[in-house]
Amino acid sequence: IGSPKLGYFPTKSLENALTTKTYRSDITLLAASAISGAAFASSMGRASGPLDLLLALSNARLGAWLPNPLYHRLRSQQPELLPDQDRDRTPLPTIRRLGYFAREVFGVYPANDRFVYVTDGGHYENLGLVELLRRRCHTIYCVDASGDHSMAFTLAEAAALAYEELGVTITIDGFPLSAMSADEGEEPNADLRSLHERLSQQSVVVGTLSYPPEAGSPSKGILIVGKATLGQDLEDQPEMFPLKSYAVTQKDFPGDTTADQWFEVDQFQGYVALGRLVGQRMSEI
Repeated sequence: IGSPKLGYFPTKSLENALTTKTYRSDITLLAASAISGAAFASSMGRASGPLDLLLALSNARLGAWLPNPLYHRLRSQQPELLPDQDRDRTPLPTIRRLGYFAREVFGVYPANDRFVYVTDGGHYENLGLVELLRRRCHTIYCVDASGDHSMAFTLAEAAALAYEELGVTITIDGFPLSAMSADEGEEPNADLRSLHERLSQQSVVVGTLSYPPEAGSPSKGILIVGKATLGQDLEDQPEMFPLKSYAVTQKDFPGDTTADQWFEVDQFQGYVALGRLVGQRMSEI
């Protein structure tokens, strides 16, 4: 558990250092999944802005104060590097007191405190792709569930960050990522014209990863990206006809934003069906 800035600490060692059941539940996979949905918080990394203070004061705070792996690593392995007052304190307080709320209000986040503030990973990079590239994985399956109708924006943002931080180059074969434009001229059926603008050439694309040279590690890798779009590469599946019929009546499908937290049954089933088709297509590559 950790990050490039905080360093890493074995999960089991951190679990052993946590004093209560509440703290141990903070670092489970379920907790990580829940926190990854924190669309806004009082501190959002690269996405931080002038509204951070308002979000904190209004209690619109979807982030979480989690046990800091850096603090516990230093405490167990290099206690001499901690300030004197930290060496004498208990590993964690019984409860997270008002002081942590005050830190959100004033934007104070010490890197070596007992807790670290964690929010949605999308505030750094929305696909989670860069962290896999940091580990120099050979084959990566990446699912893009963002609300836009094109892969280009989210994937390009991740590719730029990967090159800037890691020197990794991502090349997508053919780069057919954008939604198709509707034909010029007047479309007799406005609903069909709207649907046509949401179709894409492909829902699944394949790319090549080029890593900087490093002894004992692969220099090349494969990236397979699936996006929740109505792609032509899914047309041979019988489920596509009812999905496109549903999309005719639902102007945002399959690009509903995370602001919509109350899916109807048919809306939910539509995304499940599309996700299954995209997943099957990815598995065939």
